[in-house]
This record gives sequence, structure tokens and C-alpha cells, in this order.
Amino acid sequence: MGVTKTSKGAVSTKKTHHPSVSHLELRAAKKAYVKRHRQAEGTRKTYQSRINGARQWLKSFLEEFKAESPSPLPLSPQPFPTPPLNEESFLRDPRYPVSLGDTPNLYSPHSLSFHLTHKGVIEELSYSSAQGIYSAFKDLWGSRCVSLTFIFNSDTI
Repeated sequence: MGVTKTSKGAVSTKKTHHPSVSHLELRAAKKAYVKRHRQAEGTRKTYQSRINGARQWLKSFLEEFKAESPSPLPLSPQPFPTPPLNEESFLRDPRYPVSLGDTPNLYSPHSLSFHLTHKGVIEELSYSSAQGIYSAFKDLWGSRCVSLTFIFNSDTI
């Protein structure tokens, strides 16, 4: 029911087409609407294409690296709290090739940063395209990769 005032000041009630809803119901409806449109079919296809492209790039990057320096380096017996600074050691870590997988690992932010740098600097991709790649991985990993939030800023690309 809606309440309206007539031109003479009388109050009348008018039946509305939609029932009243609570604030919580409106917030839930808004979240569902945003999620539905963020996950539109075209967006999902674009995101999957960007993710597949990044994974293919990482695979070829690692193959090229291994071809250039075939001697394996010993791996650390303990997991690293952060990626090591020696490039050759972390590129040979078995966790690195899957760092752009469905589940992020300790190398995921580093791999994504490498990929975004390659796309932005080497291939001269536009800033908005780099943001699209970042958004695809942010959507894929969600809140599972806390350090991802520190990768993408205007200084990265």
C-alpha cells in the first residue's frame, strides 16, 4: 500500500503493484542483481579466455626458461613464506607452473604480476585490458588470495 496526499491535503491509500520489503531484503536483492550481471555469459567467456591466455603464457614462459637453463637447482626442503628472490630457484619450484590455476598458491601474485607486466610493457596492451585480466583472476580466486590486492595499481602497469 502506498500513501498519497491529494491536492486538497486529504490522505488516501493506493494499492501498489509491489509489496513492501525490508532493508535486508533490498540489500540481498541488490547483491543478487549485481552478481547476476557481473556473471553475465559474455563476461564469463571473456574472463575464461583471459585466464586461458595467461595460463598458456606461463606455460610457454617456463618452457622457454627451462630450455635456456637446463641445469636443475635444488629445492628448499621447507616451503617459502614468500617467493625467493633468486629467479631460477622459484621458477623451478613445482608450485610455480600451477600458480595461475583455479586455486591460488604462494606464487600466484608473482605470476600474475609477471603476466600483467609482459602484457602491458612487452605487448603494449592497454591499461583497461590489463585490468580485465586482473579482474578475471580476482573473480576466479575471490578472497582466497589476499596478496593479490596489492598487485594491481597504477604503478604496476
